[in-house]
Amino acid sequence: MSLPVILKNWVGEEQMRIWALLVLTFIGFAAVIFTTRYSWLRKQTASSVKTPTFSEYRDTPEFKAKFSAIISIMRNVKNPPRPFSQHEMEMLRKALNDPIPHIRHIAVAAFTEATPDPRQREELIHLAISRLRDPYWLVRDEAVYVLGRLQAMEAIPYILPLLNDPDPRVRETAQKTLQRLGYKAK
Repeated sequence: MSLPVILKNWVGEEQMRIWALLVLTFIGFAAVIFTTRYSWLRKQTASSVKTPTFSEYRDTPEFKAKFSAIISIMRNVKNPPRPFSQHEMEMLRKALNDPIPHIRHIAVAAFTEATPDPRQREELIHLAISRLRDPYWLVRDEAVYVLGRLQAMEAIPYILPLLNDPDPRVRETAQKTLQRLGYKAK
């Protein structure tokens, strides 16, 4: 004998329908809860990515060494003003892909300290544009600012999407940078 037949004989046909309705209702609620929870996970934005706080790694020897190296580069290219050396550019390129977001941020910030030659300026613009999609808001914000300081008119199409960035600080910097570049909203 099958389970439906046993239940029908035991509780009656009408009660079996009620039980079936309750089971289907429970399954429906479970599906709604699962779908709601899944869609919430899917809607996480770049700004909601958990980023370690500065205090969690600022005292590590690795962070101190990287941070000091980038600060040293920034000081060296300021006095007297000059372009980055090949070695300094290699270090900055490597720092732009560092897992520590504050290292990526300070590496992008270093772009405004040099007096680049035209070829190096183009590379700095390209590198800053590549950081506009960084998961950490501060890196995106600094990249937009750098593009404005470099007067990178060719970066306008890449900056425009940041007017809808999940982080309001990035949106504000994007708007100010576009104004600085002379972009007129239509």
